[in-house]
Amino acid sequence: MKKLTYILLAFTVFFSACQKEEVVDDTTTDNSGDPNTPTKSLTVSPSEVSIQVGEETQFTATLAEGESTSDVTWISLDPAIAEVVATGTIKGVAEGTTYIKANTVEGIVDSAFVQVSKESQQSISRSGQFTGTPSYDVSGTVLFTRTADGKILLEFQSDFLSDSGPGLYLYLTTTEDASKILTEGLEIGTLSQQSGAFTIDVSALFPNLQLSDYDYLYIHCKPFDVPFGHATFESL
Repeated sequence: MKKLTYILLAFTVFFSACQKEEVVDDTTTDNSGDPNTPTKSLTVSPSEVSIQVGEETQFTATLAEGESTSDVTWISLDPAIAEVVATGTIKGVAEGTTYIKANTVEGIVDSAFVQVSKESQQSISRSGQFTGTPSYDVSGTVLFTRTADGKILLEFQSDFLSDSGPGLYLYLTTTEDASKILTEGLEIGTLSQQSGAFTIDVSALFPNLQLSDYDYLYIHCKPFDVPFGHATFESL
C-alpha cells in the first residue's frame, strides 16, 4: 500500500513540473511593448487657423518627445477649400472649412482645423471733377467707389452743382465723345438732385459692374440728346 502511495506522489510531482515548464515556454518578450519605452504621438500646430482666400500659413508636426519632424505626409481633406504642400504650408482656395492631416511613416496621425474666409477688400475710389459745356454749368466732385463689401457707388460730394433741365440722366461711358452717350453709354437713371451730396448704389442696378469698366460720367438731357457736363475719373 505504501509503495502505491509513493508511486502516485511521484507521478503528481512530475506532472506539476511539466505543467509549469509549459507555461514558462509560452511567455515571449515584446520589446515594442516595453513599458520603459515611451509611446510616440504627434502634434500638429497650430491646432486651428483662420485665413483668407489666397493667404498662406505654415503648420509644423512635433513628436511627443518634443522633436520636430519633417518626415510626415501632409493631406488636405478638401483641397478645394485649402491646399497643402509637402512642407506643411497651406493656402486658402475658397470660403469654407476643412482639416489638414499629418501622417508619419509609423502611421502616427494628427490633424488641425482650417477655416477660410473671403478675401477682404479695402475701399477704393476714383475721383472725378465735373466740367460743364459752353451752354450749361456743372461743377463739383464725384467719387466712383468700390466699398470694402464690394458695392459700386457714385458718391456726389457737397460741392456738386448742376444747371437744371428737362430729363437729365446719368450715363457712365468709356469715351468723351458725347455723340455716343445714348448709343454706347450705360444709363444709371435720372439725376435726382442738382446740388449737394447724395449717393447712388450702381451695383444694385448692375451687379457685375467693375470699377475699371468706365472712365467718364455724363449728365445728359435725354429728350433732346444734349450733354450738360461730365466728370473724368482718375486712373486706378
